[in-house]
Amino acid sequence: MFWEHGYNATSTTDICAALKISAPSLYAAFGSKEEMFRKSLEYYKQDNMPSILAPFRQHAQTRDAVEGFLMASAAAFTRTDRPSGCMILLSTFRGSDANSLGDLVKEVRAASQAALQKRLELALKQGELPRRTNTHALARFFLATQQGMALQARDGASRKDLEAIARSAILAWPQP
Repeated sequence: MFWEHGYNATSTTDICAALKISAPSLYAAFGSKEEMFRKSLEYYKQDNMPSILAPFRQHAQTRDAVEGFLMASAAAFTRTDRPSGCMILLSTFRGSDANSLGDLVKEVRAASQAALQKRLELALKQGELPRRTNTHALARFFLATQQGMALQARDGASRKDLEAIARSAILAWPQP
């Protein structure tokens, strides 16, 4: 429900109805709606992020790894057995303090940015990218593409549509 409707639009009454449990049972199990979201987010990370980030480990060439990352995102964002898009990207939080859900979601998004930038920095060192390449900006470009793909999926774009976006984005790869 958090994935499909967002945190704020999902009430504890909605959660209880979907799970067919009483509010006291929900609170006994999770303590609060916020804690349930935290656990849902942790589960989402464990269930979805490994397949999306796997291309960074699977491909020797960074360009192939980034393309694989975008293609894996296209597949994950359009699975038919779950809501479309990405729960992390579609959360509508803004961080305000170290304990807020907004900061938690922001940290998860930052981890994807860091993984992408780390791989691009390796590519720069190995000569796969021109020396002048701003890896920070390039990582943000490909991450913004991935995030846009999540929104496109939420709006009904197919896997084929998202793969076409991924193939178009990889054409921006700087040539050494």
